[in-house]
This record gives sequence, C-alpha cells and structure tokens, in this order.
Amino acid sequence: MAPAAAPEGILLRVDGRDVVCPAEMANAPLAAFLKGKAGVKSVKVACGEGGCGACAVAVLEEKDGKTHLRTFNSCLAPVYALRGKAVVTAEGLPGGAASKVAEAFDSHHASQCGYCTPGFAIACHAALHNAAAAGACGGAGGCGNGSNGSTANGSNGHDGAKPVLDGEGLRQALDGNLCRCTGYRPIVAACKSLAGAVADIEDLGALPAPPAPAPPAAAADGGVEVLPLGHGQLLKAPHSLSTLIAEAGALVAAADGKGGWRLVAGSTGHGVYKDWPVDECVLLSVTEVPELKRLDVAESEAGAVLAVGAGVTLEALASGLDGLAAAEAGGKGAAAGQWAAESAAHLRRIAGKHVRNSATVGGNLALAAERSLPSDVATVLGGAGATVELALITADKQTNGSIVRADLIDFLATRAACAVPTGASYIITAVHVPLPAAGSRFWSSRVAERYSNAAAVANAAVQAKLSADGSTVESVRIVYGARTPASTDKVVAAHNAAKTVNVTAALLDGWVARRAAAAEAALVGQSPSTAALATALAALTSSDLAAAGVPPSTAAVAEGLVAQGVAAALGLTAAAPSRLPPPPLVDGVSDLPAPVPELAPVSHPTGKIGAKLQASGTAHYTEDAPVHEGALFAALVTAARAGAELKGFDPSPALALPGVVRFLTAADLFPGPTGAGANAADRFPGTEPLLAPVPGRADFAGQPIGVVLASSPWMAARAAKAVVVQYGEVTDAVFTIEEALDKSLLYPIGLMAAWMPKGSSLGPAMSLCVQGGAVEPALAAAGAPAAVSHGPAAAAAAKAAAAAKAAAAAKAAAAAKAAAAATEGTDKVAEKGAEAPAGPVIEVPAEGKALVEAAKEEEEARARGAADGGGGGGVDGAAGGKKRVVTGRYQTPSQLHFYMETQTAVAWPDEDGSVVVHSACQGTDFVQAAVSVALGLPLNKVAARCRRVGGGFGGKATFARRIACLAAAAAVATGRQVRLQLPRNLDLALHGGRCSTDVSYTAVLEEQEDGSAPKLAALDVHAVCQGGAYADISWLDPAALLSVIDGVYRIPNIRAEVALTRCSLPPRTTVRAPGDIQGTMIIEQILEHVAAECGVDPEQLRAANLLQPPAADPAEENPIIMTSLGKRIPSRLYTVPRMWHRLEVDAGWEALKAEVADFNASNLWTKRGVALVPARYGMWRGRKPAYVSILADGTIQVACYGIEMGQGLFTKVAQVAAHALGEALPASQRPLDMGLIKVMDNSSELLPNGGVTGGSTSSELSCASVRLACLKLAEGLKKQAEAKFADKPDYTWKELLTSTGGIMGATIALSAFAHGDPTDLPEAAGPDTPGPVEPDYSVFGVAGALVEVDVLTGERRVLRSDIVFDLGRPINSAIDLGQVEGAFVQGMGMMLAEKATYDPSYGGGLEQNSTWSYKPPAASCAPQQLNVTLLSDAPLIFNGPLSSKAVGEPPLLLSSAVLMALQRAANAARSTAVTVLGNGNGATANHFQPLLAPATVERVRAACGGWSAAELVKASSA
Repeated sequence: MAPAAAPEGILLRVDGRDVVCPAEMANAPLAAFLKGKAGVKSVKVACGEGGCGACAVAVLEEKDGKTHLRTFNSCLAPVYALRGKAVVTAEGLPGGAASKVAEAFDSHHASQCGYCTPGFAIACHAALHNAAAAGACGGAGGCGNGSNGSTANGSNGHDGAKPVLDGEGLRQALDGNLCRCTGYRPIVAACKSLAGAVADIEDLGALPAPPAPAPPAAAADGGVEVLPLGHGQLLKAPHSLSTLIAEAGALVAAADGKGGWRLVAGSTGHGVYKDWPVDECVLLSVTEVPELKRLDVAESEAGAVLAVGAGVTLEALASGLDGLAAAEAGGKGAAAGQWAAESAAHLRRIAGKHVRNSATVGGNLALAAERSLPSDVATVLGGAGATVELALITADKQTNGSIVRADLIDFLATRAACAVPTGASYIITAVHVPLPAAGSRFWSSRVAERYSNAAAVANAAVQAKLSADGSTVESVRIVYGARTPASTDKVVAAHNAAKTVNVTAALLDGWVARRAAAAEAALVGQSPSTAALATALAALTSSDLAAAGVPPSTAAVAEGLVAQGVAAALGLTAAAPSRLPPPPLVDGVSDLPAPVPELAPVSHPTGKIGAKLQASGTAHYTEDAPVHEGALFAALVTAARAGAELKGFDPSPALALPGVVRFLTAADLFPGPTGAGANAADRFPGTEPLLAPVPGRADFAGQPIGVVLASSPWMAARAAKAVVVQYGEVTDAVFTIEEALDKSLLYPIGLMAAWMPKGSSLGPAMSLCVQGGAVEPALAAAGAPAAVSHGPAAAAAAKAAAAAKAAAAAKAAAAAKAAAAATEGTDKVAEKGAEAPAGPVIEVPAEGKALVEAAKEEEEARARGAADGGGGGGVDGAAGGKKRVVTGRYQTPSQLHFYMETQTAVAWPDEDGSVVVHSACQGTDFVQAAVSVALGLPLNKVAARCRRVGGGFGGKATFARRIACLAAAAAVATGRQVRLQLPRNLDLALHGGRCSTDVSYTAVLEEQEDGSAPKLAALDVHAVCQGGAYADISWLDPAALLSVIDGVYRIPNIRAEVALTRCSLPPRTTVRAPGDIQGTMIIEQILEHVAAECGVDPEQLRAANLLQPPAADPAEENPIIMTSLGKRIPSRLYTVPRMWHRLEVDAGWEALKAEVADFNASNLWTKRGVALVPARYGMWRGRKPAYVSILADGTIQVACYGIEMGQGLFTKVAQVAAHALGEALPASQRPLDMGLIKVMDNSSELLPNGGVTGGSTSSELSCASVRLACLKLAEGLKKQAEAKFADKPDYTWKELLTSTGGIMGATIALSAFAHGDPTDLPEAAGPDTPGPVEPDYSVFGVAGALVEVDVLTGERRVLRSDIVFDLGRPINSAIDLGQVEGAFVQGMGMMLAEKATYDPSYGGGLEQNSTWSYKPPAASCAPQQLNVTLLSDAPLIFNGPLSSKAVGEPPLLLSSAVLMALQRAANAARSTAVTVLGNGNGATANHFQPLLAPATVERVRAACGGWSAAELVKASSA
C-alpha cells in the first residue's frame, strides 16, 4: 500500500493556490486549517456544528462532464477529506470584493454585521453556478421539484425571463444558512436579482482551476489508501467494498472486538454528538468505495427495486429521485414517480443543503439505529417498505463480510439486533426500496420548529393501495417517527449524562421509528373514508403511540401527521386533513421617505461601508488580528454543576496532550485578595469573579474556573474538556422564580435602580413600583383583588407584609420607649439615633442622576395630568358604567443573543508593563476598565481596540469584559499573545439572555352605555423577573419593563411593580429591547385577554383606549400628551393614531379580518389569525465624543465612540461628516465624496470616555458629535476659502485643502474634537425648531400580522406582516429599513421557537446550547410578505440634517403581533372544535387560553384544543 501524500502533509488547492496541511492537522476541521495555516479570513466558525452555514465553502467536482460546486460546512469536514481537491471560499469567488454576489449584496443592503455573509455568498454563488451549468431548472443542484406545492416567490428581476433558479431552488440553496441581523428579505432579494440576471455560467466569472489529478495512492484498483494523520492516527480509505470489509475485519480482530477504530463518511454526525474521532487509532473511510455510491433501479420477481448505496449523500439521493420522478411522470411507473417526487421533497427538508451535500444515507441510518438520531431518511424509505443490507464484520474470516438483510424499521427498532448476531459489528452497504406498484399512492411529511434545518418533532410516511374500483383499502403501510423522553432511551440518557461533567454537551431527546401496526390493521379491508380514518387514528393513539412511549404533546403532532398522510394516500376529499404548503421565501414592499437633495448624502440610501468586503469575506473581525509568533490559544474550563462544591482539579490529562502549554486558575491569574479577579465595571454588590476560585462553589453551570493554553485552538478546546474537575455536594441551587421567592432570594433592585420609585410588597428596596392615579381605591370600588395576591409572589408578599407589620410594631415600641426616656434628656436620644446604621451606599450612575430628575418631573406631571387626558386623578369613572374585572397570569420567556460572532478577544503584553486587547465588544471603555482593575494596571497602560463586531444585541456590552480580561491576564502571565474565542456551545451556556418573567394582573373595565369597546379604568400588574447568579446589568430588564407597561393606552389608574430574583443560572444581561419587549408583551396580552372576556374585537378595544392628542388650544404653543405613567410626549410627535389608521388602510385591515373570518369558517384543519399592535419605546440621549481630522491629501479620518455592529453606524457617520464638511464647499461642489472618509477603528487610545454602544441611540449620538466636530472644521475652512478663493467661487475640496498647507504643516486647524449630543446642534436651538428639544424622546410604530396554523400538527406560518414606523427623517433609510426588518424577525424568534431552559437534573446547565436545539429564525421562517413603511411625512424633532430617530431596538416590540395572531388562530381552532365536538374537553367557545412564547409546534397544537385527531375527524364526518 502506497502513502497518499508526501510526508510533509496533505496537498489541497484553496482559492486557486496550492497549500499543504501538516500531518498533525490532517484530522482537524477544515475550517481550523483554513483560518490558521491557510490564512483564509472568509471562513467564519459561528457554531462549529453545521447549523448556521457561516463556515460554508465549496469543492469543485466534475459532474456529467461539467464543473459542479458542492457546498459543505468546513467546521465539520476534516482536512483529510479534501485531499487533492480544490476548495473555493468566498474570497475565491470570481472578482473577490467585486464579484457578482458581493455587488448584489451591497446594492440590496443585504449585509449588516457581515459575519454570516460569506457563507450566504458561497451558497448563492454555488446554486447559481450549478443551475446555470445544468442549463435549466431541475438540473443538478438546481431547482427542486414542486411535489409539496412549492411556488416561485416574487419577481426575478430579469424582465420577465425565466430565472436560472426559481424560488424553491433558492430556498433549498439558502436553507443551511442563518442570519441574525437582516430579517432575510434583502438577502433573498439580492439572490433573486442574481437568479434573474445570470443567463449563462460565464456571467458568474471563471472559478479557480481544479488541481491536476494526483497519482494513484492505492497499490492497485481496489486497494487501500493509507494516510498518516499525526499523533499516531492513520486514515485507511479502501477503494472497493471487498477491501473495506477485509480491513474492517482485520481491525476487529486486532482490537479483540473492542474498537480502536471508526468508520467515517460525511462527518456530519459530529455536529450533533460532538464526538470528533481523536482517540481512535484508525479511521476507516468509506467515501472512496464505488459500490457504496450506487443509485440504480433493478427488476426483481416482486417488481422494480431502487438500490441506494450507503455512501450516497442525502442531496444526491434527492437528485436521483428527481430524475426518477421526471422519467416516470405520466407513464406506467406513475406511482413510482409520485413516490420519488414526494420523497425527494421530504429529504430536502432535512438539515440544510450544506449538510445534505455531505451526510450519507448509511451514516444517517446507522446513527438512527445506534444513537436514536431523529431520522427522516428512515421514515421516508421505511414507509416505502425498504430493507437494509448489512455486511457483518467479525474477527472470523469465514463469516466476515456475510451479507444480511432486514426490514429497515425492524432494524431501527431493535438497534440492529434483528439482523446482527451478538458480538458482531456491521457496515450498512445499501438500502433496497421496492418501487410502488401501479395504483399505490405515497405521502410523507415532517413537523419541526423550522421548515428545514431543524430536527423533526415527528414525521410520518404512508403508502396505500386501493382496489381497482377504489372501494377498498387493499394494503397500507404507515411509518412514523416521534420524539420521546431521553430518560426512556438508555443510549440517549447515557449521552446526556455527560452534561453533568461537560456543560457544553448538547442534550438530546430520544426517538422512535415504528410501524403503526394497529392503525394499519384498522384500515385494511375498509372503504377509504373519513370514518375509517378516524378508527385508524384511534388505534394509532391508544395502541401504537402509547406502546412506543411517545409523550402526549408529541403524540398529538404525530397523530395529526398520520391523519394527513392517510387522507392523502387514500385520496379522500378536499375536506379531509391536509398539510400546509412549503413556505415561499420572504418578499415585500418597502415605502421609504424620499431623499432630500440638499442634505446629500444624508437622507440618501447609500450602501453600507464595508458591505463588499463582508460579502467577499475579507472584512476583518477581532479573530483576524495578526497571529504573533508563538501565540497561544485559550479555552475555558467551566463548572458543570450549579451549586456544587468545587474541590479541586486534575489537569494532567490535558497537559499530556500534544501542544498543550499550561493550565491556569484564579490563583495563577488573579492572586489578589479574592484570588479571582472581578468584572470590574459592575456597580453593585456581589461582583462576579472572572474565574471562580477552587476550592469553592460553582454559582451556575458554565461558570469559568480555569484556562487552558495550547499551540492551536483545536487542541486547546480538546484539552479544556480533558481537565477533570472534582465536585462535592450540591447545595442551595435555585432554578425557578417560585423557589427564589420561597427562599427570599431577591436582588435589592430598589437600590440598583436608585432613581426609580420603590415597591413594598416584597420588602424594602426589593422591588420597583410605578403608579398613576389611585389604584387601590379603584380596585376596591370594583371589588377586584390586587395583582400580587394571585401571582407567583403571593406567599412572599404575605411573608414580607408580616415582617413589615412586626417591624412597624417594633418601631412603635421603640418610639414609645424613646418618648418615655425624653425626660432624661434629648441629647442622649439624639446621640443614640445617630448610631443607627446607614443604608447601603449605592453609586447612582450619571444617566441615573438624569433619570432622577426626569422621574421628579414625571411625578409632578402625574399630579397635574388629569386635566389633559393623560393618566392622573383619583378613581376615574366611579360614577360611570358597569365595572368588569379580569384577572390573569402570564409568562414571558428568556431569549439568548445568538450573535453570529461568539465572544472573542486577542491580547498581548506591550512595553513598560502595558497590555493591548482586541475585543469583540460594545465599548472599549468597558474592556479597558475591566482589564485595568483585573490586572492592577492604570488605565493608560491598557489599550482596548475594536474594528467591527459580528453582532452584539447587548451581549457584548458587559459579557465581553470577562473574555478580554482572561485573554489579557493569560498574556501577561505567559508573555505571549493569547487568543480566546468561545465555541458556540459554551457561549450559549455561559451567557444568560433576557430575564424571563412571571406576571399576575388585575384589570378593571368600564363598560360603555353605547355598547362600544370598554375603557380601561384601572390596571394592577405584579411581575417577577428571573435573574441569574450575579446581577450584571439585568436590573435593566425590570426597570425598562416598567417604562412601557402602559404602552400607548390611557389607563387612569395604574400600578406596576416588579422584582428580580437571584437564581443559580448564568447572569442575565441586556438583549435587544431589554425589558421593553416583556412589558409590551404583557400589556398587549392583557388587552387580548380583556377583549376575549368582554367579547369585543381586540383592535377596537385597543383603538378605544389609545392615548389621543389633546384638543387644539391656541393658547398652548407646544401641547403635551401624558402617558398613564406620566411620560411627557410632545403632541406633535405622537403619531400612533395616524400610523394605526394608515396601516388599517394600506393593509386593507377590515377586509383582511373578514377574509380571515371566512377562511376560518370554511376550513376545519387550517386556521388563520390576525393581530394589530402599537408600540412605544423610550430613548435617552447622552453626550458623546468625536474626533475628526482632515489630512494633507484631503482624506478624512473620523473617530466616534460607537462600535460598528452591523447597524450601519459607520456609514451614517460618514454620511453626516460628508454633509457637514461639505458646507465649506460651494454648492456646485457638494456633496463631499464619501470615499474620502474613513471611520477609524474604536480605540481607547484614540477616543476614550465614550461609554457603551447600546440603547439604539449610539448612531444618532455618534452622528451628532461628529457633526459638531465637522462644523468646527467647516467654519475654519470657510474662512480660509473667503481669504484664498475670493475670485474663484467654484473651488474644489482638493484646492481648498491645498491652500491650507505650509512649510511647517497646516496653517489652520484641521483636527477638531467635540463632545455633545443632538440638543447641542445649532439647528436644535434655531428659529425653525418646532418645539423644545428634550433630552429624551419616544419612538412609535404599529404592526399587523397574518398567520396560519395547521390545527392537527401545530405547524405555523407567518403569511404577512405590515409595519408602519415613525423614524423621523432617516439618515439612511435603507439601513433603517434593514434594522426594522431584522429586529422584527429577531423578535419573531422569541415568539416562535427560541427556547432557553435550564435542567437541574443535568447540573442546571442550559438545555438548548447548540444549533440542534436553539432555533433562531431561518429564511423560511420570515414572513412570506414583509411590508414596511417608514413615515415619509413624520414630524421632525427639529429641522436639520439630523432629525432621525433610533431604530435598532424599537421594532422588535412589534413582533408581539405574531404571537397575538397565533393565539387568535389557536383560539379559533379551539372554538371550532367546541362546535364540532359539542364539548371540546370542557372548553367553551369564548374561553380565553393564553399561548405562551415561544409558541413551539407542540404548544400551538395544545392551544388548538385537548381533542384528538381521531375525535375531530370522526365528528367532522358525521
């Protein structure tokens, strides 16, 4: 056997250049090699498990005589799998930053943070290339079939010509990629524009040439290729099935049957099981065995059989089935063609295309049998009666290689025991699928949290054959797959047990794939009818699903799928159950304000700076900081059990690994008084240690306790898992709000937000409470209970009340005693009084001090607010109409950031004891301050820098400090550069998201005599937020919740109180729209509940209770609207009623509601819902610095405090700078060319004291301070022009700058510093200013949503969303449009599928710490129609270039419309079921049932009613 490569390593071609991978990296992920040794920046490892597509690359392959691009996830593919092949990354696309894809992404504003963009670019280019190479849709890699009812989406941008790639093909191409920023519409639009513009493969440009064919590595045909992988590992790649079997037998014999080797194929299973083969001595590859790639049809005595080799990829199988379907369509094999088309459509919903391009049929089935992988392949093929072919592997040469066959479903159900003798191993060689006979019909489908790229909750396949006259069911085969509890599956339970020692382990569910024997028996011989279907479904539920241990919530989904499948296979009427069609990709109409020519480039939709660099993958992020010679890579060792005693470490297994340099603990890095360091920027008690000290106690699962340093990130990650942590007993771990309340574990939030009014129900300073009007009298007058009395804090409040009563009694007794002692002299009493301990001293931050003053103003405003229609006064309406009381409970969920770029820092020691830190952060000041304190350095010896961030959403405001501090401390300790980037699994587990909330409420309604919608008379809300083990800045959630709890509604008497519990969870922090989204969800849900209880239209209720502008009063120059809680809003800026009306008109709201009502009345199995909600978001400004310099050649450097995170901040800053500096030019020379301007990297050296980028105002504040600085420069340049160009009125910028030069430098100041905010701008105080410019303001928007629900399965689609938003006059409307869409879709993730829960049985770690279980929206999840209007005639805060409003967070609030619409659809389903069934399991037609977020498919199905599909089908047929 000859070696496969030269001793120096593996040769492959990357973007047209030959590179050699050293042997020691041959078994590393390709992404690690490309990012490291190969120097490729475009590969972004955002998840490391094939779930997001950011690392996608393509390999050049010959297919049908043409070059084909096969995309795959480079984070999963080992380097050795690409030996001798040509790989193309986004950097290698023809044209680079000027490629067709880069140009399209730039022109469509399709890149925001840009971290995901290279992966999308590869996916789009490859799909277009393959489709163009095939010459038409339906070719290899081109358009998919439409057997599932797919439709093309939107225009193709090519003058009506057929695009090279249709909507379904494009959806398939993009289904393996995630974006957290854009909301997908601009990405889809960019790709569609290319699909319409590309007519020929040459239009895309020439790809790099493939490498020359390598000489044969095997000794002869059918030999074995042997490749050393380093560290004692070998790869063996047989080139025939016989040699594969022989090698496997020899390995079994050599290992005594105990292993030491592993079969490898597509390598996608690592993404689920995190089991990269590093310990095995031999990897036996099946990818070069031609027999395993067969895909052919053969005739047998029983009929035609499709043979599928085990090495066939899922995408290749789907393409082969496309060909079979096309060949058999309309012919004698129509049944086979129908089966093929149906199966191909189902297969293309598995994972994403990059995974399907690599994952093999055999690997999928082996994992399903051995490790309970949720397999759609098994269900699809098993539903057609497939058998699996196995080669037995034994140490006995006589029996080794014996071929056996077994029914596929039996093979899975017995974990291969039905075919494999005890002690033997096996290799799946093929699957044999009998093609359906004439007259058969096949159906298959799945239900998951996303249409594709999500593991199935359940799936099903049904094949039926009727008698010739169609009167009888001759045969039927029903196969289903369903999720089961992990505890019932020994293999999965053993896998999950690793979570208690490794917090990054991904928790999995069990899975069963079974024949529905009882249901089949109930159908055979019966007439094809809904009555027979109902009987079969009853048998399915009572026998099949129950026997398999499928839990009720999942069983209901599986039953619904089978109902749809049987109905379709039997050919029942249209009134029978049917599935939802595939979702078309998002399309939409955008109505944006027209640019103002005289303000150019401000107000113009210029392209985002750096978008082309991002699309080509050449934009630099923190991880791309140059690697120093001898650099070390860090990985964190974390505690896996919350509340456990940490007794010690054993790092020796890690230190024994090659390349591992050092293991560091808190005692090594932070030998101060605590031995642990601290997140120094925390203001409040209970500061979190950077590393938990050992011995000590783990405060939460995922808490860092050590750092491993190694010569590669790959080895550092491996070593971190090898460190043994010694645990003791678990004590006092608290995981729920109820537990925390019972143990009085509350943060003193009244001290943390010291400027806000305090509550008293849970003890002094333990809650915040805001009030308007007189709630207690209003509740008493209506006989209504206080909210706290029926909420989660009822017992805790009673305990606090008793304690307060006792304290009051003690105080009274002390007062009496003091009075009695008064005769002994007041001096002594006064002296004793002076000894009373002072309360905690809490530093009130600067913004808090401003808020204190604002709170005082609002309190005064409330006192006088009753007269102007705001929210003050006594018991309003006491003598009015009849009162109605509505009480309820509600919960809002947590949500994780899921920024695409995980937490990253690069640090190195500098001269004179200084340290440099590059951090992916939201504020270099925060990083500088934290590192300074952690290392005991003065601030001027810490340089913190950041160029751009791959998404932040609040998660890199405070959390980035820990990563920066640990990298810096390790760098100082070793004297070398240290690079630390968290893997996705740890990033999710370590960083808590937004606070989940448990709410109780009491609403008092006043019914109107005219029968119109009732008015809110009083509202009492009590909320408890769930915090983590440390406060961080989680107090912002409850504080902001209170700021919006009154929404935009007039509530004369309102009280809202909120507390923050301390639980054994990762610290919570801000997530986009922190607290505001919870508050908005709460008030909107209350109104939904009230509307249902009162039997009124929710939109009419909202409209009746909206705040309204006061009546015109000539004496009032600037009338003010007061919110119910005293927020002052200038009447002219309050646009909600206008936007509400506009959306109703533009969306045809009344007609749409009528259509939905008609649809629901005529559809039993599918329901729709619509909802319309408003939102208000409060903004606070602050003064920020900027520094602008004009250089001698006329180019300009701008430094601003804001970090570029994808929100387009740098672009807006450049636009403003170009406009402001252009004021020094004659009108004919304006605007100044933006290409002259470079916005500099953020640096604590260049521009310190800026604070954090967050709160959505950073763009406008950066623009304001930059404009102030530029105006200073423009003023000097104007004077220069007056002196130098009196005779040349049309001087140019270059001439003007040339005139400022002198022998010793510039003759005038060409640099300017400014520190200010929009209120400091000259136009803010100008004569044209409409009214006083306040330091704070509100942003308003309105949104409507139309959704569709599959009643039987809980599948849901967002069909349409309409948004109207008031952003004033945007600086860049295209960027702001992207922010609106992106925020809305991110909010949809919270409403639909992003679940974040912590399981005490697994150490309290995050259950959803992988892309396998945490599901942000994919492209197929976005609204099918997303229409956005930015008010073109919005009132301006002041007249001038900067009259825009903040946009980053406010639109997220409007996503609550989706949840409300789903709730209504589910309520409609439940109401219909009541009518059909006559009882609905005790429910009444108008009974309100809240649908909690995230509205997963199982929750939606449950919300539709407790009935079974059998009951509803039976009743519907009566």
